[in-house]
Amino acid sequence: MSLTGRSEVQTFDSFNLREDEGLVTEPVRIALARARAFTRRPADFLVLHGGRGGGKTHLATAIANELKDASDGDDFAPLALRFIVPEFLELLRSGYDNGDYQEVLQLCKDVDVLILDDLGTESQSTWAYEKLFQVINYRYQRRLPTVVATNCDLRELESRIRSRLADDANVIVSIDVPDYRQREREPGLML
Repeated sequence: MSLTGRSEVQTFDSFNLREDEGLVTEPVRIALARARAFTRRPADFLVLHGGRGGGKTHLATAIANELKDASDGDDFAPLALRFIVPEFLELLRSGYDNGDYQEVLQLCKDVDVLILDDLGTESQSTWAYEKLFQVINYRYQRRLPTVVATNCDLRELESRIRSRLADDANVIVSIDVPDYRQREREPGLML
C-alpha cells in the first residue's frame, strides 16, 4: 500500500492535539489513544465519528501508515487497505468493466485491516448501501479489524450498517470539536 500527498505524513506523531487552541482536548486525546491501541492489537471495529476537521481522517491514515511501517521486514504484519468510501464504491463499479469485480470485492472483505473513510458521503443509492452492507457485515460477522470514519451521527447511517457499527464489541469514538482547518481563519469567516 502506498499513501501519497498529505497521507504520507499523517502519523500519530504528527497528529495535533490542538492544545494551543484553548479547546477542551479530551475527545482528541481519547481518539488518539484509541487509534494507537487499535494499531497495536487490531480487532473488531474502531468507529471514529464527528464533524469535519476533527482529525478522523488523520487518525485513520495514521493507522494505515503505522501498519505499513510495521510490515517493513515483517512477513506477518497485517495488510491494511484504506479507501475513501465514494472511491471504494467506484473501484467496485469499475470491476464490472474490468472483469475483476468479485476479486476486488473479496479482497476488501478479507484483507487483514480495512479502513473506510468518509462513510456517509457516498451517493444515496440502493446499490451503494448494498455493497457497503455486504463488506461491513462480512467483516462484522468474522470480527475482522475494520476502521470506519464518518462525519455522520451514527443514527443518520443506513440502519443495517448502523446496527453493526454500534455493536458493543466495537470501539466508538466521538470527536466533537470545531473544524481544525478553520483555525487560521478570522472569526466570522467560518464556513
